[in-house]
Amino acid sequence: MLSSHDAIRRWLAQRPLGDISVTLVENPDYHKANGVSALAARELLKNPFLLLMADHIFEPKTAQALLQQTLKDDEVILGVDYNIDRIFDLEDATKVKVQGDDIIDIGKDLVRYDALDTGMFLCGPSLFERLVKFRHLCGQRFAFLQSWRAPDCLLIWSGTPDPANSGTTS
Repeated sequence: MLSSHDAIRRWLAQRPLGDISVTLVENPDYHKANGVSALAARELLKNPFLLLMADHIFEPKTAQALLQQTLKDDEVILGVDYNIDRIFDLEDATKVKVQGDDIIDIGKDLVRYDALDTGMFLCGPSLFERLVKFRHLCGQRFAFLQSWRAPDCLLIWSGTPDPANSGTTS
């Protein structure tokens, strides 16, 4: 019986990808929160990169637009979709409250929101420092999915710790 890692390796080996280079990063803790999976690639990502949620569908032009953004050293930029009326499962969508260019609130249960999370993030290597710091603050119960950028901090939480009291400001 093939492991899921072996099946993915086989699938990739059977498909010509042209100029695309793929490095498979195995995460033995894949069943834990999203932040743990992001940390598994820490040693490979030294420049800005896109972090994509595997269960989201997006158009390549969305990724291209996000890659054109200027990323400060200590920020993560989340792509958001303002076309709320086109979502097929609004109840399950992660809602985003925007003020200017900043995300001021995010979550599945927001009542007031302006946009929806695309599951696509432009990140820099400083993300990993924040994930490690936050993991020490709240243990293994953290997730990257619920995050936002603010001028001086990146808040990341899973719903258990109170992000307002997490001490994650820089």
